[in-house]
Amino acid sequence: MLIYFDFFQYIFSLVVLLVAECVLTLFAIICPQYLGLAIDKDDLVTLWQRNYGVPGKEQMTVAIDLIQTKFECCGALSGTEYSISWWNLKELAAPNLLVPFSCCVQGENKSYLDPSPLNNTLCQEKEMDNYRLARHVEVRYLTL
Repeated sequence: MLIYFDFFQYIFSLVVLLVAECVLTLFAIICPQYLGLAIDKDDLVTLWQRNYGVPGKEQMTVAIDLIQTKFECCGALSGTEYSISWWNLKELAAPNLLVPFSCCVQGENKSYLDPSPLNNTLCQEKEMDNYRLARHVEVRYLTL
């Protein structure tokens, strides 16, 4: 009798856990913001602007460079975010840089740790018509 009870209790526990897991998965898919899983575009831009290139935030800088190199994009929503970022405003970047090198179209190397743009001069132009071929402009913002 004891073995039968333990087996029944085990199966019941598995079913309860499976149902709970399914309910939580559905809840996460339907309402991710309640679980802290949703990404707000404004928060993402603010995070990007306050952490890129800032001393003590090297891991964030490397992560952003990796994202921009791998997905061939620039900024969270566009490269113009860097003009009002701490990286630019606190003059942590070189004076002639409008966007990081990881925003630029890369050579064959495509290293996010040491980006080498094909044409750095065109990439740092202010007008989109001038930098379109040298800087990544497509938005790759993904939602969960």
